[in-house]
Amino acid sequence: RMVRRLDSFLKSGRADTHARYYADKFLSSQSGDIDTVKQIVDSITLEDIKNQHKRIVLNNHNAHIETFYSGNVSEDEATNLFSKAKELFDKYGSTNNNDKDTVHPSWIPGSLERRLERGQDVELHFASQNPEEENGAVWMVFQSDLPGFKGSALSDEKSLKMSSALRLLGHILREPLFNDLRTKQQLGYIVSGFHDIEFCVKPPTDASSTTTTTAASKNNKIGGGSTTPIDIIVVNVLSKKVSPPELIDRIDEFMVKFREILTQLPESEIRDHADSLSTKLLKPIQKLSQEAGTHFGKILRYGPETIMIESSSHEGGSSSNIDDIPWDASKSIAASIKQLQRADLLNAFDRVIGRNNKNRGRLTSCIYGSSFPMAAKSFDTKRPNTLTLTCMSEIMKLRQDLAPVHGDWTEKRKRSRFSLPKANHNNATILGVTALTAIALVGAGAIWGLTNTKKQNSGSGSSRKSS
Repeated sequence: RMVRRLDSFLKSGRADTHARYYADKFLSSQSGDIDTVKQIVDSITLEDIKNQHKRIVLNNHNAHIETFYSGNVSEDEATNLFSKAKELFDKYGSTNNNDKDTVHPSWIPGSLERRLERGQDVELHFASQNPEEENGAVWMVFQSDLPGFKGSALSDEKSLKMSSALRLLGHILREPLFNDLRTKQQLGYIVSGFHDIEFCVKPPTDASSTTTTTAASKNNKIGGGSTTPIDIIVVNVLSKKVSPPELIDRIDEFMVKFREILTQLPESEIRDHADSLSTKLLKPIQKLSQEAGTHFGKILRYGPETIMIESSSHEGGSSSNIDDIPWDASKSIAASIKQLQRADLLNAFDRVIGRNNKNRGRLTSCIYGSSFPMAAKSFDTKRPNTLTLTCMSEIMKLRQDLAPVHGDWTEKRKRSRFSLPKANHNNATILGVTALTAIALVGAGAIWGLTNTKKQNSGSGSSRKSS
């Protein structure tokens, strides 16, 4: 079933889905192409599955249960639930959860996002493998060169202002982009532009070290890694009226007009957009499961750089900074958006989207349908400073040279170092069974549980991360 699903992925579906797939392969995927993944999946045996189950659950002394209980329940009830879950693992396997206060000392691997070269555009050109697809597609990503905003305790004002400005730009961009390319030019049925966030996890310094003398390691606490948000602006167009290279030109032409729109947009409209977006950001989460998932995600994402660090204000010791986890980052962003001026929007546009900008990093993924088949000269571009890739091997080769996106501002606090358990790598058995995550609703409480082990990406496509 998995092989059939992988085999049919590029042979069915829309062109813009495939354009996004190739873009993700270049920017965030750590796995090989679909054919490579299919071979690994096809080689897995029942014995591999049994061994993997033993490795993760039964005989894994590095496996830990992490539980986040949210809702109308008491601390005793939450602790009792955790204890019963632990009893099951103790009965059928072995873990390191010796008591409810123990925190896993290892770093949990997370998502990757590669940093695009500044001042150079990258274009990916592929023919659709779906014989019934008439449309072509363009998936265009503008990647900010500044670290995105985490929270007041973890980011500076520059990051807050840029993240806020790009969010507001994405909010303002939507309607004029649709009206111009979809309604006026009638280029295609799907035309969208929006702001999104990616995340890149940085492992701790000297992650391979197995010996430390810090208070963090003695107390068996987390520390050392960090996660950087990356703000992006995305434009997606699906069309059978013009070829993908022509779509790129039309988008570029629109962006020139959009900057002019920004310079002439009445101040009252800017304020209306800012108020609307701020209100949306401050809207309470309606579902308890979503709220629990949001909070637990922040704990996993930002816990390593907040829960246990070496603080310069505590001589020779460590301190728990749970309040530094950005629980209310949306409030900070909403307040910042309301204070943005036209100059802030223009500065963000010029830095991230503007042509011939040394700070711009742009990736454009093109898919050719039957209306405009891909030919040798179909992607012959006259656009300056543009690198063109036309096969998966080129993507795999070039992405190895791109560095991960990590925060580059100066930290005021020194992070603790801690040891990482060495992990065994076996593609045949790790594939498809990475981290085991369970979500359940019990009464008025939402429970997020995670048993973690070494993670390795393996999917055919990547899903967007929640902000």
